[in-house]
Amino acid sequence: MRPESLTVLGEPGESFVGNLRVDVAFIGTHAISGLALTETSLEAAAMKRAMISAARRIVVLADASKFGAAAFCKICELTAVHELIN
Repeated sequence: MRPESLTVLGEPGESFVGNLRVDVAFIGTHAISGLALTETSLEAAAMKRAMISAARRIVVLADASKFGAAAFCKICELTAVHELIN
């Protein structure tokens, strides 16, 4: 757990999320570049991929500052996203 952001990354968080089945996942992203969502760390990208796999519907929350240069790690293609809320 990252104390400064209360974010759970790595194990056992990924396994926990991997055992869930949810209707909707609301996902944030560090950047949207080209046709992909990207994140600043391998661990954050992996957790978000686990959340995406657990959900029937994916909603990405991203303001205008998120469009442009890619971050370090790819989360997924935009084709995996059902809705974008800007």
